Amino acid sequence: MQRVMITGCNRGLGESLYSALTAPFRKFGQSGKVFPHFRKNTTTFIHPDHMVEGDITDINTVNNITAFMFVHDINVFINNAAIYSNTLVKNLCEKEINTVIATNFTAQVHLLKKVNDVFLSKGKGLIINISSLAAKNPTASESLYSATKAGVSAFLKSMQLENIGTNVYCMDVYIGAMKTDITKHREDHDSLMNPSEVAKQISDIVLNSNTSMYVNELTIRKT
Repeated sequence: MQRVMITGCNRGLGESLYSALTAPFRKFGQSGKVFPHFRKNTTTFIHPDHMVEGDITDINTVNNITAFMFVHDINVFINNAAIYSNTLVKNLCEKEINTVIATNFTAQVHLLKKVNDVFLSKGKGLIINISSLAAKNPTASESLYSATKAGVSAFLKSMQLENIGTNVYCMDVYIGAMKTDITKHREDHDSLMNPSEVAKQISDIVLNSNTSMYVNELTIRKT
C-alpha cells in the first residue's frame, strides 16, 4: 500500500494531486472534497485527518514532516510546494530574491535531504519532485523561478545517483503551464493544461508503481 505525503496541496496541482490520490479510497456515494482548508505551504498526508501545518522555510516544520513520516510509515513523498516569480531581472528586488530562493531552493534542499534520510533508514521510498519546464527552458521574467527549479532538480539528480542500490528512488516531473492562479495573466490561460489531468498522470505512477522498474523523469506538456 502506498502511503503518500504531499507538500503544497492547498490549491492548484497540489489540490488536484490530493484529490486524485485519495479517489480510490473514498467510500461509494461520498461527494465533494475530502480534505480541509489548507493554509499556504501546508503539508498533508493523504488521509484528511492527518496533516502537518507550517511554512517549509521553518526548520521546525521540516522536522515535523520527517517525524510524521516515521509515525505514519510514509513511503512516497511528493515535493510540490513552491512560490512563483514573474519579474524581469532588472526589476527584481532583494526581498523577492531572498524569499523565492528561501522557499523554492534552500527549504527544498533541507526537506529533500531529510526525507531521503528517512527513506534510507527504512530501506525504501519514492521521492517525486514537481518541477517545471521552466527549469529546462527559462523564459523572460521567470529567471528566478527557473533558476530555483533547475537547482532543486540538479540536487535531486545527484541524490538519485547516490541512492543507487538502496531501494530509494527519485523522480523529477517537468510540467508545462497549467490553468492555475499563477497563469491567470496569460492570454492563453483557458487553453492551458488542466491540473486534474496532470495530477491523474502522476497519481497513476504512484498507485501503480512496482519494484521491477521506475520512472526517474517525466515531462508533461500541452499537445
